[in-house]
Amino acid sequence: MSAKRVILLMGCLVAPVAAGVVSAAEGGKSEQPFKFGGVEWQSQKEFVESGRRCAVRDHDAAQRASIESFVASRMAARAAVGESSLTGGAIDVYFHVINRGTGIANGDIPDSQINAQIDVLNDAFAPWGWSFNLAQVD
Repeated sequence: MSAKRVILLMGCLVAPVAAGVVSAAEGGKSEQPFKFGGVEWQSQKEFVESGRRCAVRDHDAAQRASIESFVASRMAARAAVGESSLTGGAIDVYFHVINRGTGIANGDIPDSQINAQIDVLNDAFAPWGWSFNLAQVD
């Protein structure tokens, strides 16, 4: 059996820069209105605080319960016919950083920010036995 490699593209880190919403000042927040993903935002702060940077759709409690119920029923059905559930593993992560030049204002993401994102992934998925390894940054 060959090992499978999963590659994750972390567009969340570059989307605001690619949209031109990061001000020229290092780490500054633009207070200019702008459009991103067809939505007009009054400021970068409003955009960041909305949590919509990666097109993540929020689910209400009923939707979450429905998803959890569906997953549980699928897992039970698999177990009933003797199929095992895949739990845990290591995933290599490759970051491709897109920038307009040097410095964070131009999208030049520091290693510390990339490592922090790997830490977030590891913290979020550790309860299910998954770990993420930073394989390469280019």
